Amino acid sequence: MIAGVDEAGRGPVIGPMVITVFYCDEKQLPELKKIGVKDSKLLTDNQRKNIEAKLKKLGSWKKTIITAKEINEQMKKKVSLNELEAEKIGLMLNEIEFEKAFIDSPDADGKKFEKRIKKYYNKKGVLICENHADKNHLVVGAASIIAKNQREDEIKKIAEKIGFFGSGYPSDERTIKFIKKNLNKTELKNHLRTEWSTIEKIKNELKQKTIQKNLWQF
Repeated sequence: MIAGVDEAGRGPVIGPMVITVFYCDEKQLPELKKIGVKDSKLLTDNQRKNIEAKLKKLGSWKKTIITAKEINEQMKKKVSLNELEAEKIGLMLNEIEFEKAFIDSPDADGKKFEKRIKKYYNKKGVLICENHADKNHLVVGAASIIAKNQREDEIKKIAEKIGFFGSGYPSDERTIKFIKKNLNKTELKNHLRTEWSTIEKIKNELKQKTIQKNLWQF
């Protein structure tokens, strides 16, 4: 049995991060290639959904959703996102049996991320952590596709509750505009990564605008 691990949603300022482990018999690798598995960033939404439906016949998977609230709580305790991700991966891998697991590493040094995971993983499977593993290994590509789809589903659920906010990424002007308009609303705070520097920047900007407005009124 071979496994692949990847995440979606590390960088957004709104919404969760989703981690997925996909595992299958190594003999299924040619089939993964045949159905078009590759790094999810190279696929359209429809392509990802179609491939995920086919993956159900070729292997199994598990997912972990790390909410914005949990990310905030851990960051306040000085726990890095890399450490939090490693913990969740280790705990997920404890639940399955495999010979090798290829893992997309957020640390520049894959060995460093492997050491992080081994603090939480207590079985005998071989862990191979690499940068760009989603491009280099089909099982990681499969995990990236599922993680991306699951993250998109979570974003849609949040949007149904609080309104459309774009992609949730700091580079998205729609997201930043939405945050500025709704920053103090409880509905948004439940899904906002308040420890992100983006939020501090927005708060300072809004504070300056308030000061300037008061000066003009004076």
